[in-house]
Amino acid sequence: MFITRSLSGLKSNTTYLVTFDLEIASNAPSGAIGIH
Repeated sequence: MFITRSLSGLKSNTTYLVTFDLEIASNAPSGAIGIH
């Protein structure tokens, strides 16, 4: 699984600080095989 998104308005030779928040949810019960 992946997500792509184009960014515009960025200047070359410039340092940017990028922060991502990612939350992954599952409806699998706790302790199920393959779920940690």
